[in-house]
Amino acid sequence: MGFLIPRLASYVIDVLGLSSPGSVFLSGLLVYPIASLFWGILSDKTLHVRNIQVLCSWLGGIAILIFAQPSFLKGDDSTASFVWALVAISLGGTIPLANVAFLQSGHPDKKYAGVRLFGTLGFLFANVLLLFTRLPESTLIFVAGILFIFSTLFLFATTKKRKVHDDSSFEIKLVPYYFKSIEFLFFCGILFLFFASFAPAEHVIGSELKKIEFPLNSVSLSWVLATFAEALFYVFVAKKESMNYQFFLGFGLLAGILRWACMLILPISTYTIFIQTLHGLQFGPAYLGLVLWLKKRAAPHNLATAQALAMIFGRSLGTGIAAFLFANMAKAGNFFNVYLFAMLAGFIGLIALWKLTPYVPKRKYFLDF
Repeated sequence: MGFLIPRLASYVIDVLGLSSPGSVFLSGLLVYPIASLFWGILSDKTLHVRNIQVLCSWLGGIAILIFAQPSFLKGDDSTASFVWALVAISLGGTIPLANVAFLQSGHPDKKYAGVRLFGTLGFLFANVLLLFTRLPESTLIFVAGILFIFSTLFLFATTKKRKVHDDSSFEIKLVPYYFKSIEFLFFCGILFLFFASFAPAEHVIGSELKKIEFPLNSVSLSWVLATFAEALFYVFVAKKESMNYQFFLGFGLLAGILRWACMLILPISTYTIFIQTLHGLQFGPAYLGLVLWLKKRAAPHNLATAQALAMIFGRSLGTGIAAFLFANMAKAGNFFNVYLFAMLAGFIGLIALWKLTPYVPKRKYFLDF
């Protein structure tokens, strides 16, 4: 993913020559949580993890290889959106299920930060390799597809099934009841605002960074700084005994506000590269807070489903709507509004988390039955 995500914005906006680049991002972000829900329900019913992840990794790898063919996709919004949606379907069955499998393995919460650290180091390693090169985006995305397929070899060393220390069984008819839980709706609202605020990080800013004249690859350097900051955060958190998920989510929102404020105030220059250090402090804490909040508040037997539902109304709508609007703004050169709206979304989310959390009614779980 370290070869793919940093180049995604400039590849879609600048290379593919699409009339509406935001439609590609929107297709993936709408399909991702629906796929996550499907794979989550399947996993909750069968407790299978490895087989689903192997299937999704093969599907994702092949789809990424196709997506890396600009001659096939150039100027074709529909085909590009369809292929990227296939990538999103595969991602919906890999990362979310890996989270659930670990969180139900009996390890303490602080160990999760250590697991996340390895994913961050993968991003860091990929972009350190690319600091001194300026290979075409399509080449790097093709490499990402090869590595995605190759990753299936490591999956056979992971657990085949999840461990659930609970006698309850999952029932699909309970899904609508999640939306009668005030706390769950509040949680989804905070996620919506966070992911809307985070959207420029993966869907816009790469196009800006690519334009900066710098001896090293500016896109890779920005991601090296971002992932290094995120890695330091995980190292620090892994040593802590207590985990306040709301504090982590609030910290990520605040880092995002500072990041976009700097982008608004300072002109695009070398400083822009170093501002991206805040990326690691925006995403790392917020993602950790999201996962731990779900672990503590969702019943163990339908954790995967709760995670998928939260992604639909948080990531899908938040990032999907924002990425669609922001990418089209960026294509028109209106980056100021992109960063302004992203900052405002983060600010509203932070105020809501800070002021409204004490008034949200809570039960043992989002659902008590």
